[in-house]
Amino acid sequence: MKRNTLNYIIDAIGFVAMAFLISTGAIMRFVLPAGSGYTLAVWGMDRHVWGSIHFWLGVMFLVVVIVHIVLHWGWIVSVTRGSLESRAGSRIWLAVIATVVVLALAAIPLLAPVEETGEAPHRGRSERAQAEVSEIERTHTEAADVEGDRAEAADIEPDRTEGADVEHDTHGASNEHDIHGSMTLRDIEELTGVPATHILQELRLSSGVSVDERLGRLRRAHGFEIDEVRAIVESYHESK
Repeated sequence: MKRNTLNYIIDAIGFVAMAFLISTGAIMRFVLPAGSGYTLAVWGMDRHVWGSIHFWLGVMFLVVVIVHIVLHWGWIVSVTRGSLESRAGSRIWLAVIATVVVLALAAIPLLAPVEETGEAPHRGRSERAQAEVSEIERTHTEAADVEGDRAEAADIEPDRTEGADVEHDTHGASNEHDIHGSMTLRDIEELTGVPATHILQELRLSSGVSVDERLGRLRRAHGFEIDEVRAIVESYHESK
């Protein structure tokens, strides 16, 4: 390959690397600022992924610069020496000292000890943002639960007139229509005398399910119907 062609390719790669270094740096500085790692993304990649891309672009650009220096070493030495041989030595030493100083300054942050400063402000902001998102999701979930409970309550068959007394069977359990989505398993146990653990077992639910969770939420989470709970209560008393 001709020297001019090689120089052209190296310079083109260097230009591309530099352009994308600027682009990814701008994304991390303005589009995905510090603290946005848990909430924002571009093309499905958060700030940390873009930071990795930025780093490897920097490595590629450094390799290009090194190759460029090697290809132009003769020219660099010639310019450093200058036209006056009497000053060539001093100019070379000046160039060496300047190079060492620049490399040392660049390496200082990498060699400096890492210190703990408590809670990082950026992390605090990201955690607050995540907490706000969680709060919004929790509010929406509670609103959906309320609507679900209303729907469960609407499912109760109004087979008794307003003001009529609630019928109880001989075991002290209320009529099956009194079991609705806003009740908990503990409420059903106290109302009907059927142990909450028995209901869980009949519904094939884990014993770790909370008996203080509302029936409407359990129904949506585990896919059973309120009528199944009513049937379990009925069957329990019929077997007694």
